[in-house]
Amino acid sequence: MKLTGARILMECLREQKVDTIFGYPGGTILNVYDALYDYKEITHILTSHEQGAAHAADGYARSTGKVGVCFATSGPGATNLTTGIATAYMDSSSVVFISCNVPQNLIGRDAFQEVDITGITMPITKSTYLVRDVTKLADTVREAFALARSGRPGPVVIDITRDVTSAECDYEPLPLEQHAASGHLASLIRRAYTSSLKMPEADLDDVEKLVEMIAESKKPMLICGGGVVRSRAHEEFRQFVRRIDAPVAITVMGGGGVSGRDVMTTGMIGMHGSVASNMACDNCDLLIAVGCRFSDRVALKPETFAHQAKIVHIDIDRAEINKNVQTDHHIIGDAKQESIDMILRAAAAKQAGKIERLFVVGCLSERYAEELRAELPEVDEFFGVKDWDDIVRALEATPRPALATERRLTTPKHYAYLKISEGCNWKCGYCAIPLIRGPHASVPMETLLEEARKLAAGGVRELIVIAQDTTYYGLDLYGKRRLAELLEALCRIDGIRWIRLHYAYPTAFPDEVIEVMAREPKICKYLDIPFQHISDDQLAAMHRRHTKAQAYELIDKLRQAIPDLALRTTLLVGYPGETEADFEELLEFVRTVRFERLGVFPYSEEEGTYSARNLPDDVPEEVKQSRVERVMALQNEISLENNRARIGQLERVIIDSRQGDFYVGRSQYDSPEVDQEILIPAAGRRLIRGCFYQVRITAAEDYDLYGELETK
Repeated sequence: MKLTGARILMECLREQKVDTIFGYPGGTILNVYDALYDYKEITHILTSHEQGAAHAADGYARSTGKVGVCFATSGPGATNLTTGIATAYMDSSSVVFISCNVPQNLIGRDAFQEVDITGITMPITKSTYLVRDVTKLADTVREAFALARSGRPGPVVIDITRDVTSAECDYEPLPLEQHAASGHLASLIRRAYTSSLKMPEADLDDVEKLVEMIAESKKPMLICGGGVVRSRAHEEFRQFVRRIDAPVAITVMGGGGVSGRDVMTTGMIGMHGSVASNMACDNCDLLIAVGCRFSDRVALKPETFAHQAKIVHIDIDRAEINKNVQTDHHIIGDAKQESIDMILRAAAAKQAGKIERLFVVGCLSERYAEELRAELPEVDEFFGVKDWDDIVRALEATPRPALATERRLTTPKHYAYLKISEGCNWKCGYCAIPLIRGPHASVPMETLLEEARKLAAGGVRELIVIAQDTTYYGLDLYGKRRLAELLEALCRIDGIRWIRLHYAYPTAFPDEVIEVMAREPKICKYLDIPFQHISDDQLAAMHRRHTKAQAYELIDKLRQAIPDLALRTTLLVGYPGETEADFEELLEFVRTVRFERLGVFPYSEEEGTYSARNLPDDVPEEVKQSRVERVMALQNEISLENNRARIGQLERVIIDSRQGDFYVGRSQYDSPEVDQEILIPAAGRRLIRGCFYQVRITAAEDYDLYGELETK
């Protein structure tokens, strides 16, 4: 039958068994409201403002478990929805927001109340659609509802041009139960629910591991998060509580997952929580968090949160794991889900006519291109990490070499990362970087210097020199290592005040780099060297190219030449074959060297690496986690002692930001985002981000310093 776009929309809402719509009418959406009048089985709730409609639709979705629906007109009507959309996105609420825009011939001409709402809301939705063709409207609506309720639920925006609502085309009813067998929609639903690339299925081994941890625990505790409520898992969760006989705290979003009157419920947890919940969290030996985000309202101090417990996180979204609180175990789906989700969103945009061609570029393509091609036919082409010339050709563009040194910063404008090479030749047993990035390839020095000069001209004051292995720089291009020359040349660039060196492989460390670091005042007395281990047996098994003796010799050489050097390292525990004796050697290494900065990670197999192919993962997970904790407990002590020794010192500090009552700064001994910070009271003089100040250290914690501005 032939229907207008407005009636097709309403028929599609009927297919989805929509019974309630929240909204506020306006000029561009009047055709839809005219059609709505004839659908008496659908209740429309008129709100006083579009934002109210957005929140009401969100609340409806949360309380009923259905997909919420919200209507708005173009321009300010649509933009008024954004707060509600963002709320639904953050809280994983399935809502379809439907707006109407100006006619298609006026798109992009700044017509009255024209707004690109799909572009505005793309970062806070699972997907957005701009419908310009009435023949595509029905499938777009069906697809939007499927996406809104699949995987981790979330909001979807459909923007329909006004002329589409009045245009006519043939419409064939498609009952909801038949959607999974209908063309493109079927493919989407299959990927959303069953694809090996996307489906977040719990691994049975992970579940068994959790069962073992529960059996060993004497004081378990549960946290009920919003995920329990969203998935309607109330009864299953309550049975779980009873089965393990554990107290349960709730987050703000977890309210209703368990009854507040239940004898096992201790109340809310965190900043606004009960004494019972927070004390139980501090004293339990196993904390199982189900469907929660570990926000700053729950874990005020992530480093000490549930400090006596092993922490298990169960969540549908891998992005939440270890984001705020480090866990000992987790149950989650496929690690590729986030990337696949983004590709699906882009594919939806292509279907809506917003994208002409869709390319996927980077590590995912490098490793899984063939698998992805089979699963994602909407993608025009997949490119690996070095296929830039192929991308230019695919775009039918003309190469412009001058653009190679142009940068668009994603960091604050006062510091930037300067990547001096790509790839790695070392092929350590646990590392997939050579498989993804290929062999070491240095960037020509003149290119790097031009890029650095442009960064300095744009206001960058701190350059952070990075690569998979910075000390290898130049060997492939020039036949010798030239990192020292590069550093000296960077020091000559006006405007650059600090140069920081990361990821220096310890084998064959160039002596001339030590000399230039000691000599040049612009080079921060800071060096990141990932030693990984110190036991000779482990170093050999890892295919590292140095010995224990050589590691100690290098550290001694560095500290003799640069007495105030801050050394950062990363360590790997639980590698196949690591014995308790190996680990004790590692502890002694940490105890002896007293690294200023240190991170430690448990080993996990990385597909395609030497260890994954040839070595059994024979160190139990609980042993790995125990070793991580033992190293970090030791490092916490060292860090606190090192920080206390700095009290009273006058240090040059760069200001990164202001947070509440404090300015946040760093000394030359701290890299942004990974190391500790210096907090300076904001009362009094105004400090400018990116500027340097003299600060007197007044107090110290294990991973934070406090200081006062030196005004004399």
